[in-house]
Amino acid sequence: MLHLLGLLHDTPPVPVLRAYLHAPCRGCESAEAIVDLLRRGVRVLLSGTASDSHTWNLVYLQLVLEEWGHRVTNLGPCVPSELLAALCREYAPEVVVLSSVNGHGYRDGLDAIARIRALHGRAGAVPVVIGGQLGLAGGPDPRCAARLRAAGCTRVFDDGDVAALRVFVAALAHREDTLSAVSAAEEAA
Repeated sequence: MLHLLGLLHDTPPVPVLRAYLHAPCRGCESAEAIVDLLRRGVRVLLSGTASDSHTWNLVYLQLVLEEWGHRVTNLGPCVPSELLAALCREYAPEVVVLSSVNGHGYRDGLDAIARIRALHGRAGAVPVVIGGQLGLAGGPDPRCAARLRAAGCTRVFDDGDVAALRVFVAALAHREDTLSAVSAAEEAA
């Protein structure tokens, strides 16, 4: 499917995205606005959950996020929550993306988000999203998703909506640009 959308690494992403995004997406004014936001990119810390040994989902997400113009550090599978939190503090990502396909993402996600939110400063406030097959029932569980959000997850993508992830991360890129411009203006004054 990535090949059909022209999202492989040997294809320039912006012209392809401009053609692919011919209609406005949820939360965006136009396809051109999305393409502009995607050029900016954010620092993404991508990780599997503590009990999930799958790698294909992480490779897929890394490729997609990089094609969208983001800088991705992929920690791989089976990342303990303590290590994830320590790397959030050290790496200072602009977003943490957690992925699980083994059905234990709701449980593992609660531990990971608790450890990240316990950090001080910007590291503890980093946007954290989780997605994939998070429960054993095989589909979204609104109660579990609500628990993850209440614990501090910024978004829960338990429905496989990669387009919604694209819009969310692009909005973060826009927010970071806005914050940088405000900081530069304050320093100049």
